[in-house]
Amino acid sequence: MSAWRRTEALQHWVNTVSEEALEPEVLSAAPDPAISALGRCAALYRQQLEAANALDFASIQHEALRLLRAYPAIREALRQRIAYLMVDEYQDTNTVQELILLELAHGAAPNLCVEGDDDQGLYRFRGATIRNILQFKERFAPAACPWRCDGA
Repeated sequence: MSAWRRTEALQHWVNTVSEEALEPEVLSAAPDPAISALGRCAALYRQQLEAANALDFASIQHEALRLLRAYPAIREALRQRIAYLMVDEYQDTNTVQELILLELAHGAAPNLCVEGDDDQGLYRFRGATIRNILQFKERFAPAACPWRCDGA
């Protein structure tokens, strides 16, 4: 395999770390050598982005989630400004995007609507997972939240 193809493959896995909201430090400590190496690569990549004062799409999403979790006042201010949340093509969201939605939707869920078709998952190449739409009812089940998510 050429150096270019190896680099593309590594970048795919480094993006996966961000898109799945995984922490490189946790991966680096894994007993599996491949997972540990991936964690070290992801950490080094993040350090290089930070040193260059740069962001890529995966790191923008990761930083947005980090911001919402680390700064409750900012999260609450955003929640107060959101009257309705609507996500189109929910089957094309990735894990970090769903986690961002969960941070924003807490308390606003009576006004949460997602739309999608699990037969039309088109963005798996960039980390999208139909798991989000398939598990939506369970994640937002009446027992898991104080509002009715089943249409009743």
